[in-house]
Order: sequence, then C-alpha cells, then structure tokens
Amino acid sequence: MSTATSTRKRLIEAAGRRFYRDGFRMVGLDQILADVGISKTAFYKHFESKDDLVLAALEDHDREMQETFRAMVRERGGPTAREQLAVVMDVVE
Repeated sequence: MSTATSTRKRLIEAAGRRFYRDGFRMVGLDQILADVGISKTAFYKHFESKDDLVLAALEDHDREMQETFRAMVRERGGPTAREQLAVVMDVVE
C-alpha cells in the first residue's frame, strides 16, 4: 500500500469514527486532520472537500456492512445458495 493510499485510508477511518460519534455537522475538518496528523494541504491531495470525505466515509461504512452481512449469510447458511437464501431473513432480523 502506498503512502498516499495509506493516508487516504487513515483519513476515511478517522472521519468515520468522528462522524459516528459526533455527527457530520459537529465534526470539523481540523479535528480529523489532527487525529491523522496531517496538514490541510496534505488533505487536499486526497479529497476536494469535507463533503468528499463524508461520501468516502459513508461508502467505506457501506462496504463494511455488506461484507459483514455476506459473511453472516455464508456462516449461518452453509455452502449452497439454497441454504444461504433460507437464512437471509434471519440475518436481516
């Protein structure tokens, strides 16, 4: 993983933690940058705006939730699609 990719990932993770805890509107960009330890100049190499970071954090959270859901269906449903389909509603519940 390149340094740029690593920094972008750290920004998304730090933003996600802050947004989940404090809400999107209550979190300032400076707080996230302090968590990651980078400057605004460095931030703008990865994102055009805070809104772009919000979107990336939401997309990251969505990806994680989908992966978790799929893993639960495979774990509880077994190896076949028929068995997995039978447990989908249980997992959703």
